[in-house]
Amino acid sequence: YLEVLEKRQMEREVDIAAEIQQKLLPGELPRLSSGSLAAHSRPARGVSGDYYDVLPLDQDKVALLVCDVAGKGIPAAMVMIMIRSITHLLVSPRLEAAATLTGINRGITGRIDVDHFATIGLVIYDQAKRQAVYANAAHLPLLVWRASTSKLLRVDAEGLPIGVERE
Repeated sequence: YLEVLEKRQMEREVDIAAEIQQKLLPGELPRLSSGSLAAHSRPARGVSGDYYDVLPLDQDKVALLVCDVAGKGIPAAMVMIMIRSITHLLVSPRLEAAATLTGINRGITGRIDVDHFATIGLVIYDQAKRQAVYANAAHLPLLVWRASTSKLLRVDAEGLPIGVERE
């Protein structure tokens, strides 16, 4: 009986953690004058290390971030929350995409075990210039659809995962 009660309590706590994590994802995506945004995330378990964010930087610029923390469950979710917190503190219209990833990496490295590294792709999009700058920390390549040519462009950049090496 006590084991069943303990299991139910753990399940309740995981459900609460999943609810908190879901609330950390953007509730509403900003409207872009030169394109559109859409996002969907559904963890395989109640909580995960998957994370995306859209952060308006100023009138014309927006930061788009996709992150995947290695591992599953509560430990990965906790690292994800650390990365989200650091990202929200660092991101600014004056900081380039690569420098933002460097700052996130410095904030994480040494504070987590190496087996909880994360891959991140970060785009800073300037709507006025219709220009995107991409930085990558070993995440999957960025795919850009060019409607004018009906071609899919693959954009990649080298980088180590976040949390592996301080520099």
